[in-house]
Amino acid sequence: MHSRIGTMADFKLLDLFTGQTPLFAEEGYKLYDGTKVPGVDCAALLHYGAGILFKAAAHVWDFKGSPCSIEIGKYKEPLRKFVCDGVDLPSNVIISVGISSKKPDFIGFVPPSQMMEPQGVKFTFYVSGVLYTLRFGDDIPEAHRQTAFSSQNFKLIFLIDDLSDVGRDIMRQLVANSKPSPKLEQFMKKHFPPKA
Repeated sequence: MHSRIGTMADFKLLDLFTGQTPLFAEEGYKLYDGTKVPGVDCAALLHYGAGILFKAAAHVWDFKGSPCSIEIGKYKEPLRKFVCDGVDLPSNVIISVGISSKKPDFIGFVPPSQMMEPQGVKFTFYVSGVLYTLRFGDDIPEAHRQTAFSSQNFKLIFLIDDLSDVGRDIMRQLVANSKPSPKLEQFMKKHFPPKA
């Protein structure tokens, strides 16, 4: 996975979708069955995302001087069993994958973070053109269950036009909800000025 994320030079993961027919297309995004796209290793893509999310739940990371972890309660154990033992995720734990539909202009990593959402609990992380989303609980909206990459039936992948903006929005929310270091504040002001 790490060799295919977006870099300043290329975006090898996105290249795999060139010439492929989406299952569904609407302004702003396209939806693909990853199992039908030659070269996409769905198992590796899912394991990578689940592994990062589990590590964020199991350990407090030092991310640029700020502690980083997520609290997922009883859902940490099913995630651990999936990552470490290969046990299928239960239906009340889903992971979705979005890929930037163009070479991302935001190259970097935003650690797993809880995001505000009207329905249920959602955690996301972004890495150079790829966005992972974890939802859990019995109240996950059916639309999210049906389009989850971790589904047993399909491996649905969204190609999203503005995914770099989503990565920036996550970073902004993290900054707004925490006490950033002076170095991070300076970086955000320089590279991501507030929207007018």
